[in-house]
This record gives sequence, structure tokens and C-alpha cells, in this order.
Amino acid sequence: MSSTPTDARQPAGIPGAPPAMTRSRLKAAGPHLRRWGVLGTFALAFLVFSAAEPSRFLAWDNFSNILSSSAVPMIVACGVTIPLIMSDFDLSIGGVVAFGGSIAIVLQTEQNWYWVGAVIAAIIVAIAIGKLHGLLIAKYGGSSFVITLALGSVYSGLVLWLTDSQTIYSGIDSGFLAVGQSDFLGIRIPIWIAIGFAFLLFLITERMVVGRRFYAVGENITAAFLAGMSVGRLRTYGFICSAIAAAMGGMLIFAEAGSTYANPGQPLLLAAFSAAFLGAALRSNGRFSVLGSAVSVVLVQMVTTGLVILNLPEWTASVFEGSILAAAIMIAPSTRVWK
Repeated sequence: MSSTPTDARQPAGIPGAPPAMTRSRLKAAGPHLRRWGVLGTFALAFLVFSAAEPSRFLAWDNFSNILSSSAVPMIVACGVTIPLIMSDFDLSIGGVVAFGGSIAIVLQTEQNWYWVGAVIAAIIVAIAIGKLHGLLIAKYGGSSFVITLALGSVYSGLVLWLTDSQTIYSGIDSGFLAVGQSDFLGIRIPIWIAIGFAFLLFLITERMVVGRRFYAVGENITAAFLAGMSVGRLRTYGFICSAIAAAMGGMLIFAEAGSTYANPGQPLLLAAFSAAFLGAALRSNGRFSVLGSAVSVVLVQMVTTGLVILNLPEWTASVFEGSILAAAIMIAPSTRVWK
């Protein structure tokens, strides 16, 4: 007597179910597992720090310090997210941070400009930098990775020429310093600026037609071009946003410090990209997003501050940030083609 064959279409989750169906369900759940895994890790870190040092970590002064320390990285991370949405890298932000901030300071101290005019001039220079990147990369086909990395070194050199390799601390307008050092409604002004800038970019990317076109270019540049989109112009817009954000960050850094100093943008490069890739991991579809980058900056800063409160060695913060970037890249979707 022959045995009855097992139904090959048995649903997954029942003994004997086809492995392909189980794998497909796991693949579909992957983005959700990734997102909640990342959030769970930071929630666990929050609980550990709260339990270890409740009087210090849970104090309002500590939360205020976390937000203040997150302001400039948030601005820069949100700015660099726009090129990333279109699969472009902007590795020049470290140089642009120093260059933009130095222009504003030098115009005030050596040319006697009113600080508002100096800030506007620095923003105009940042726009020109973004247009240069767009020209070399979007129009002439240069690699965004190589071009921006090389030009970042150029901007760092121009800073040394502009400041004569000196620290500038006198002659800076008090109004400029107040932007970096004063409070409004009990919250530091740089925090308000960071929130406002992030909200503006959020509206552009998530609520406006140009934002949907950014994502279209990032997902399939050929299809976007065939659909009639001005791909080169859109990519240039991305580099302009990134350059403006970097220049704003540099000006806020110098306004808070009350002087210029060497390489202010160097630590921001890793912080910005860590936040951007971590923000992509927080979304179920793996897309880069301004909101994800902004939230990730605060989460990373929370852990970094917690490590300091626990009196761990200084190198642990650098190891943590580097590990975050590596982990975020590894768990991000691998179908993106970088330009």
C-alpha cells in the first residue's frame, strides 16, 4: 500500500513547510527587525546609564547638554543627507565647516563687516561651493566620493591662507557671539536653529515635489532622467544644501567658542555620516531621511554623553561612533549604487 505524498504547498510555520516560504517571511520582517533592533539598543543604553548614574544622567542639565552638543552635528547631518538621498557623497563638509566659519569671522575682524552681512556672505560662498560640486560631479561625471574628498582638502588649505594660520579671537561682533552663546526660552539658540533647519529640510524632502524627485534620482537615475527630471540640477541642489549646512555649522562653532581654531569640522564628518546611515536603518524601507538623521544625532550624542558620565576612557567615544557607522552601513540595504 503506497503512502500519501505530503502537500508541497504547506504553509510556513507548520512542520514540513517549505523553507522558501519561511525565508520569504523572514526577509519581509527584516526591515522591521532592523529598525526595532536599533531602537532597542539605544533604549537599553538609556536604561543602563539611568541605572548607573541616575542623579547625573537623568538631570535636566544633562539633557540640555545633550541637545546643545547635538545642534551643530544635527545641522551638518541633515545637510549631508540630501546628497545621500540621491546616492551622492559629500566628504568636503569638514573643510567647508572651517571655511564658512572663517569667512564670517575674517569679514568681521579684518573688513569691519556687520555680522549679519558676514553670515550672508559665508552662505553665498557655500552656495557657490555646492554649485562647483554639482558642476564637476553631475555635469562632468566626476565621482562624488573623490571630488568632494579632494576639494575638502582645498577648503582646509584656504582656511590657513585666510586666517594666516592664526587663531582669531578679537574683533568679533557681539551679536555674532550671542547667536552661539545665548538662550531663548531657556534653550540655547543653536538648538533652535538646528530644529528649524531640520524642519525646513524635512518639509522639502517629505512634503514637496522636489523632495520626491530627490528620492526618484536616488532610486533610479536613468528612469528619473527619462521621466524628464533635471537630474543634474537636482543633484546640484543636494550639494548646495550640504555646503550651506556645513557653513552654518562652522559659524555656530566659532560663535560658541568665541574664536577660530584648527580643524573644527574634522569630528563632524564621522558624526554626520554615522547619523545619516543610522537614520536610514531606522526606516523600514531603508531610505535616508532628514528626520532619521536628526533623531540619530541625538541618540548617538546621548550614548557618548553617557560614556563620559561613567568616566570611561576618551577613546571609547571614538570607538563607539566608528562602530555605529560600520554597523549602520552593514545593515543598510545593499541595492544602492553610489555615484
